[in-house]
Amino acid sequence: MNTGQHSQASNGLLTCFGPSVGVHHGRLFILLVLGLVCVRCFAAQNADNDLPAFFDTTNLWSAELSLSQEQWQEFLKGKRTRRQNSSLTGDAETGRSYLYVHADLIVGGRMIRDVGVRLKGSGTQAGNGINRWPFRIDLSQFGGRARLDGARKISLNNNYYDSSYLRDALSYEFFRKFNVPASRTCFIKLHLTVSGICQRKYLGLYTAVEAVESPFLMDHFHNVSGLLLKPDFGMSSFPTAQDWPSLSGLLHPKSEGSAQQHQRVVDLFQLANWNDLALFEEGLPKLIDVDEYLRFLVVNVVLVNQDSYLGMGKNYYVYLDPRSEQLNWLPWDLDLSMAGYFFCGTPEQRMDLSVDQPSSIADRLIRRVLGVPKFRERYHELMREFLRSNFQRDRVFARIDELADIIREAVKEENSTSSAEFDNSIDGRSPSTDVASIEPKRRWMLIEPGLKLFVTKRIESVEAQLAGKHRGARTGFGSVQPWDLK
Repeated sequence: MNTGQHSQASNGLLTCFGPSVGVHHGRLFILLVLGLVCVRCFAAQNADNDLPAFFDTTNLWSAELSLSQEQWQEFLKGKRTRRQNSSLTGDAETGRSYLYVHADLIVGGRMIRDVGVRLKGSGTQAGNGINRWPFRIDLSQFGGRARLDGARKISLNNNYYDSSYLRDALSYEFFRKFNVPASRTCFIKLHLTVSGICQRKYLGLYTAVEAVESPFLMDHFHNVSGLLLKPDFGMSSFPTAQDWPSLSGLLHPKSEGSAQQHQRVVDLFQLANWNDLALFEEGLPKLIDVDEYLRFLVVNVVLVNQDSYLGMGKNYYVYLDPRSEQLNWLPWDLDLSMAGYFFCGTPEQRMDLSVDQPSSIADRLIRRVLGVPKFRERYHELMREFLRSNFQRDRVFARIDELADIIREAVKEENSTSSAEFDNSIDGRSPSTDVASIEPKRRWMLIEPGLKLFVTKRIESVEAQLAGKHRGARTGFGSVQPWDLK
């Protein structure tokens, strides 16, 4: 029997099905094999266009951007005014926007040619004066197919305001671990080559952050047909507009969306502004993913992330998922989290930020959500869960030490932050407004609390507030007082 089976197999797979069926299935098998070969070839080609495992909080890559002198000068111009027809309003609009220039990128020893590069951000461009420009890179801007771990756009954040260099990466990690859709990150030792000007000039340690765009949305929501917004309300009151054209100028849509999706957004603002609390409680779950919103709020509040949703009315995204027809809140721009936003109160006040009145601006949505008893109870429940599962002192300290050890030499190499300042920013220091002790290139800003000091003080404050033993502190913006503080 063994011999017969071996003989039948050795005569080829055609004989396994008999003389008539074998020919048909044999042809089918050959086609299947050829198909698999093609699929494998296609996958290999795509693999060649991707750099897998690029993103991980513990990854430290060496990278180089190379530009011609002409392209570099165009890059330095920043925002340019241009007039174009808006697909959102149908009107001709004049606006200022950043334009991409051509560059080559080498990362992990791999050359990616002709990528798009532009300046990004606003406040972080203060780093331009010390040759620490913030970059946005688009691998597909000029037709390229390369990807970095699936991403086609990344932000290179210069960590200009954060002498620990860890706030951005740590904070995104906290959001992801608490089931809030959030970008992946890694660290980059960034070099710059400009023909005839500099050769592999070390700019310093950057944090690479995955952009919130189509690949991100596909990974987290399994679709890209929803409405993506990047609100910027500033410090004004919560918008009371009741139509999409009026709201869109404050919500800054990143995708066009449908009329039905626009109306869902309008419905939220009408619900928050013009209905009593009972109707608000009933209607809110139909418009937003309440649990996701509360998780987003919990992490922001525990991390005292005030250069964002809590203190500036910007630096976050909202995505209307077409499957659930609910809005979801997404974090962005976290380099001043962990009580690092020096415009909101003193360091002591920031570490003691109120849990139930966390906003420094007139955010009516936060106020109304936390005004509903069952929503507030769930919010407190989630906050206890976050402290228990993600924000335990010893566990966070160990993670801070692990990441600090990874980046320490890269920070020392750039010579813009002293070793003593870096160590203090990690191990903790007493909050101070003594500008004489601040690194000269950053002397205008107040000292942010060290990470471990922040973690210790923040846990103490939040636990006391949840236990009803303490009310926490309110903070305003600069000379502006909190919106309802008497």
